[in-house]
Amino acid sequence: MKTPFIFQKVIWLACWTSAGLVVPGYAVDWIPGVGANWSDSTRWVGGVVPNGFTGFADFTTNPTNTLGNQQITLDIDVVLNLMNIGETVTNDSDALQTYTITSTGGKTITFNNGGAVPVPILTKTGGATDVLNALVILAESTDFQINGGVLRIGGNTPNAGIQVGLGSGDLKILNKLGGSTLDITGTTNILADGKFESRAGTTNFSGLINRFNGGSISGPGIEVIGGTVNFAGVDGAYSFTGTNSIKNAGGTINFGATTSAPGSSNFLIAGKFDVDNGTVNIGRDGAAANLTMSAGNLEVARGTVRLQNGNGN
Repeated sequence: MKTPFIFQKVIWLACWTSAGLVVPGYAVDWIPGVGANWSDSTRWVGGVVPNGFTGFADFTTNPTNTLGNQQITLDIDVVLNLMNIGETVTNDSDALQTYTITSTGGKTITFNNGGAVPVPILTKTGGATDVLNALVILAESTDFQINGGVLRIGGNTPNAGIQVGLGSGDLKILNKLGGSTLDITGTTNILADGKFESRAGTTNFSGLINRFNGGSISGPGIEVIGGTVNFAGVDGAYSFTGTNSIKNAGGTINFGATTSAPGSSNFLIAGKFDVDNGTVNIGRDGAAANLTMSAGNLEVARGTVRLQNGNGN
């Protein structure tokens, strides 16, 4: 007998942890149509609204041109283990459609599987730009597997952006994986127990970045192991504090505006900036950039720092 479709998408691994047996969750597919609330059970296959430690929300179903781009209102606080987003099916008569999830009343999306293994995963597919216009909170280390198009976090909703960590406890890491682009236009708050790691692809920061300190966690708030990280805000305020706030361990870091957002950019780092490997460019695409170390040091070990129409103080 053929397995029902809803059960074909299963988390392949169940494991025993100190918390006990982790029961595999299954993907619940969003049913394309006119705009609707996340809490509307009629818009989820099987009538199950994904929300909880095993929650798995799937936004990859192909909407037709008639249905158009999908608008989902985040009307409840949601906890997820897994999310897939991005249409992958297209043909000559059916262009790629986008998914936009917009918070109302300050509702949030939190990645938290209760400490189970493997870590939560957000997977972006397809060639379109999909948007999370909400505050995304990482209560556990979480993989962002960006395999196609652009995933944008931020928008016109107050507090839209990303929060890495909860402020205490074990280290929580946002692992940026995949060869495509993560575009963070909202505020990024990296709490005392948080860290951002770039391993592949491109990450654009164009909003305010705050690195908070405290507790027993030390080390860089942002570490570029691979890929490219662009600090591209126009006249943006970048507030980093603590020991070893930023570290380039083998990727590329660019400070400055882009051709699509020209202008002079000013960056303030109140902590240590360690260039252990890779390349740092200050100023690019013909736009000026000023990087000021208000406290701490810029330390270059084996990497390269280039001033391209920019200044370093």
